[in-house]
Amino acid sequence: MSGLNSHKRVSAFAKRAQNKTKPKPRSVEARQVVAVIAEAEDTQIDIDFDPVTRSNTIRDSEIESGQDSIDTNATENAPLLPTIQPLRKAVLPIQLTPFQLRPVAYRIVTKKHGLNMKTSGLETLARFMGRRYGMDWRSSKGERFLDEISRTWKLQDRGLFLDGDQLEIVIREVIDMEDGNSAKATDNGSEMDLDDDHFGNQEFAIRVNSATRHDIDWKNYFKVVDAYSQPYYKFNATRKLFELTQKRSGPASLLSTAQSRVDLFMTRYSIALAGIQRQETFQAPTFLGRLVGTGKRDLTSQSITMIKNMLGREGKAFILFGLLSKGPNGNYWLQDSSGSVELNIDSHAIPAQGSYYGPGSLCICDGVYSSEKFIVTTIGTPTCEPRRDSRAAYGYLDFLGIHSPENIKKNASGPVRIDRGLERKLIEEEKINLTKHRMYILGCDIYLDKLETFNALRKLFSRIQAETQMDSTCPVCIVMTGSFVSTPFQPNRSSSIYKDQMDALASLLQEFPALLSNSEQNVQFIFIPGDNDPWESTFSSGSSETLPIKPLPKIFTNRLRRVAPGAIFSSNPTRIAYMTQEIMLVRDNLGARLRRNQLIFPEVERRKNDAYFNEADAKGRGTGANDEDEDLDELMDEMEKEERHRNGDDIDELENILYDTTIDEKTERLMDRKSREQRMQEKDVRDHLIRPPQEHSLVEPEVAEARKIVKTILDQGTISPFPLSTRPVNWEYDFTLSLTPVPTAIIMADPTSPPFKVTYQGCQVINPGLFIRDRQVHWVEYTPSSRTYLAKSLYI
Repeated sequence: MSGLNSHKRVSAFAKRAQNKTKPKPRSVEARQVVAVIAEAEDTQIDIDFDPVTRSNTIRDSEIESGQDSIDTNATENAPLLPTIQPLRKAVLPIQLTPFQLRPVAYRIVTKKHGLNMKTSGLETLARFMGRRYGMDWRSSKGERFLDEISRTWKLQDRGLFLDGDQLEIVIREVIDMEDGNSAKATDNGSEMDLDDDHFGNQEFAIRVNSATRHDIDWKNYFKVVDAYSQPYYKFNATRKLFELTQKRSGPASLLSTAQSRVDLFMTRYSIALAGIQRQETFQAPTFLGRLVGTGKRDLTSQSITMIKNMLGREGKAFILFGLLSKGPNGNYWLQDSSGSVELNIDSHAIPAQGSYYGPGSLCICDGVYSSEKFIVTTIGTPTCEPRRDSRAAYGYLDFLGIHSPENIKKNASGPVRIDRGLERKLIEEEKINLTKHRMYILGCDIYLDKLETFNALRKLFSRIQAETQMDSTCPVCIVMTGSFVSTPFQPNRSSSIYKDQMDALASLLQEFPALLSNSEQNVQFIFIPGDNDPWESTFSSGSSETLPIKPLPKIFTNRLRRVAPGAIFSSNPTRIAYMTQEIMLVRDNLGARLRRNQLIFPEVERRKNDAYFNEADAKGRGTGANDEDEDLDELMDEMEKEERHRNGDDIDELENILYDTTIDEKTERLMDRKSREQRMQEKDVRDHLIRPPQEHSLVEPEVAEARKIVKTILDQGTISPFPLSTRPVNWEYDFTLSLTPVPTAIIMADPTSPPFKVTYQGCQVINPGLFIRDRQVHWVEYTPSSRTYLAKSLYI
């Protein structure tokens, strides 16, 4: 409004206050009606402010055209000047019937997007479009709305049929996004509430899209997600995709449902099978693998056969995939979604190198079905799918809930996708502005009940604080993995001792203020419990606990939380989301458990024994090689002499030759040697295709063991590829152990395995080992910008 009009209004306000006259105020509903009528007539309604009652009233006498509209939804105790906002053009609602909307919906929803409308969905859509668009429901706006509804429905993977209940949720989301985009031009707040009068006046939070800003705060994309707060995406084996399931209410419970127990291994199997079928080797070739007119088959592709499909096909060769388990008769069985079959691994089974096999493992078996048993010739594991391929296959789902598009509300009911544009900007931010960030992962088993541990921590924190001050590095987090006591926790005698040790750690941290009050933010101290920590160790006494393990109880960490405000007590396992990276932290004795439960193949043992005896025989031949060469020369000389005797060249020595028996003995020994070598050559030719090579003959045993553990864990797609009797798992939270898609990195704190750093299918797996070993303190320093890990040590 112009200054003259404002001056006239202020004068009118003062004059009315002096005369103590006030027109009768109208209700909010009345003001809305007047505002809609005024907009329809392209006019403007002025609102006067009464300083006596401090309320806004509509002034009917002054109506000006050609001005901006005024927000007529003002309430009591409004500000001195009315808020000016544009009003949407009033629409006269109509009662649109599903019969009228059906042709348009069929053309856009069904023909264009391949979706089907249920009767309830068509009724919901007709009722909403009649109210929102009125007589213009056939215009381009209505068609764009139907198109956006269909796109959102497909983006959230809600199925092929649009029903009424789900369609109401999608309509709210689309309207909220449209209104949120229009509100961004005038609202600079972090979030705002929008109401939908047509569907229950529910409020939805709209976050401003910070991806369009030039400054990205990395703190908004750094989050520690424990197992009990991780979003639950359930895998749909029929549609081969993940579906968001509502979060469970209340704390986690060990009393899981029976259906969760059934779905535990079935979900692992379905996810692995979907990954196998995406591989090129197991995809059906073009033209059904046959060459037209030749009858030849394309042998480059394979197919997985269900166990039930082997019935009645005696003596045929198949490739099976399933869960390896031990049956009631003590033999090994293979199970899939259709049935189970007993395996014969004693005669010809040869495993693929580089993996552990045992009960609870998912295996691919090649063999022949005979006498209701499957005779295995070769056995292997499914290959781990790279992270980029898994994310693309599942539509870039935001499994941790922090990389979702900023213009989608937090309580979205369907699966939320990762904003690819935002992800690219976060990667640029990592490489350009966050090069000073560091993460410190300490070795496992930080025993606070030993004095040398506090001396080691004091030296380590002193070094980190010095590096922070000298190099201007920014410690993002310091990860400390348990167990934090050397003996299992017992409540009858260990409660006060355990709390005193945690208080002592808090006193130690107070000596390093630079780590507690960093220039950018407090350093996040992340504590991961072990097998000896409360409360699970109370019942397990240090043996295998139920995964995931709950965080340390607050009763023991109150003082530590006050001293270090950035301390996070998370579960085991837990995940760290940093910008575009996902880092998984797990503390478990995986190496020892895999070695204890590995499957022994008799054929491999027989071949090892044969190789051992052949090697010993070769060594024996090697020591006497010179003697045999001399014997061969003597034999050739004697044969030449014999030939000369027969020709009459040396008659005098004929008698000696006839009675000399040493030549026959040497000849027999050489013949035996030649026949033995010939048999070995024939065996090598016969077995060269399936003879297993010597395992890791060119690498050190520690490296070979590390590669074997990493390959087994990643190929199985879970950090607990064991039966429940070996490693208990909470049925309801088995999805938190999944490695699909594989994380960017896995910190596997395992004291039973040698320290290592192995990269497999783009995933870096690091084992820092024990915290104190060989009178040294060990830790790993991670630079997120370059994604490099550096193992460091310091003498105590």
